[in-house]
Amino acid sequence: MQFGTGKRLTRRTSMLTLAGAAGAVLAACGEVEVRYVQGPAGPAGPAGERGAAGAAGAKGAAGAAGQTQVVVQEKVVTVEKVVEVPAQAKPTQILRAWTVWWGWNGPGAYGERAVPLKELVDMWNEQGTNTPVILEPTPATTEAMKQAGSQGGIWEAKVIAATAAGQQPDFVDPNLHQSHEFGDIGIAVDLEPMVKQDKEYADTLDDFFPYLLETSYWKGQLWSLPQTSDADLPYTNLDHVQQAGLQPLKQGYTWDDLVEYCQTLQTYHGPGEETNKWAFGHAYNWVNLWNLLKQNGGDVYNEDYTRVTLNSPEGIETIQWMMGLVHTHKIHTPHPEWFEAKGLPRPSFRKGQITLFYETSAKRVITWAQDIGGLDKMYVSPPPTQKQAFTIAFGRQFTQFKTEPGREEAGWNFLRWLTSTDGLAHYSAGTMFMPARKSILTHPKWLAVMKIAPQYQTFLDQQEFGFRPFHPTLNQAARPYNAAMQETWKNPNAAPKTLFDEATRQMQVLLDDFRARDS
Repeated sequence: MQFGTGKRLTRRTSMLTLAGAAGAVLAACGEVEVRYVQGPAGPAGPAGERGAAGAAGAKGAAGAAGQTQVVVQEKVVTVEKVVEVPAQAKPTQILRAWTVWWGWNGPGAYGERAVPLKELVDMWNEQGTNTPVILEPTPATTEAMKQAGSQGGIWEAKVIAATAAGQQPDFVDPNLHQSHEFGDIGIAVDLEPMVKQDKEYADTLDDFFPYLLETSYWKGQLWSLPQTSDADLPYTNLDHVQQAGLQPLKQGYTWDDLVEYCQTLQTYHGPGEETNKWAFGHAYNWVNLWNLLKQNGGDVYNEDYTRVTLNSPEGIETIQWMMGLVHTHKIHTPHPEWFEAKGLPRPSFRKGQITLFYETSAKRVITWAQDIGGLDKMYVSPPPTQKQAFTIAFGRQFTQFKTEPGREEAGWNFLRWLTSTDGLAHYSAGTMFMPARKSILTHPKWLAVMKIAPQYQTFLDQQEFGFRPFHPTLNQAARPYNAAMQETWKNPNAAPKTLFDEATRQMQVLLDDFRARDS
């Protein structure tokens, strides 16, 4: 059973052990990629002698697999390490994990979110005493999945199809509302009983940021454990700000303050329709509409999730204000179709064409800073405040799927390790998404991140104001909600009340159908 795959092989060398010739090859060749395979056990050998496949036979028992294969491709060395497990303790199963968020797609994958998870899987396997885990790509998308995805999400359809075929993964890293959906249809593991039986782990639950753990529950059942959090905030080009005679924005500025600030920036850039340079960008999306709606005292649902309230007076006022950014004040980038019609490339923060650009906590804080002149040119602004301060904090968590009791127990051992302070600190440091546990803030790996990019403090500060929307219908509900918002972005004559009344009607149907199914 192969645990992972390396790069395409072009030339094979002889079989070597790690100690000795392989070490010499590794030292000489530079870049190394390690692949984990479960090799076959050697045939029985006399006590103390080597079995044919590599490991020493023990009192005549079959030798455990112990070979290492070194493959040279140009200047890259690929090492296949055998997971050495004593024959008498060799696991009867291998746990399977999917990562669907910039997911693992095999050797050569470089996604900033997938690679740190692969590193954690490797660390777990290298301990040699654990049930091995393989991180594998999700299946190919079928036409049926595309059709299912039009009503929800394509990869959710993949999980459901795999479960129906008895091929479900043991773990997936979905968004929070998706975990609840899997729990609600009966394919996810309720982790609460496992946590209660594991006092050592249960004692660490209050180390998770409360709003993260709260949204891992649905109807009193624990459908996930937090992985990371994030928040959309305005990346800010300090050169533009200073050259326009402004100071960076501080917590507490209002919507009116933001408009005035961006008008000054737009004057510095010149009219965006002529210069294709803009004060503001990427605020016009459904996540930030929710942010602004909450800042204005409204919400998408009422408190008990029985009624959609998107078209409340606060909601209509919010979308009218957003329309003003684009159509009246002309300080926010127009809809993508505007650029297509004019044959213009869409402007980019990274190319110095946008001053304030909403983005999430991620490694791109550093990479984008390099594009605009260095980290001293990058500032992360807090969000505006209207009736209250508010930031939606999205993110990921881990969900375990139902298989059989022994396998689920083995999976829990991996999951508790993965969501420990050390495991999550490694993942947060590798991705630069906000930590899920408070203890990570003082962990050496996270402190190293903060030393490199102190701009992350602004993201961390928003945890005081945030929450995560978590109703299981969110994937489907976001579609009519987003369609209405897109029309107001494109069309200066759009009627927000009419559009959002219709979006609310469609969302209410989804909510009512869910509640009927759930009753």
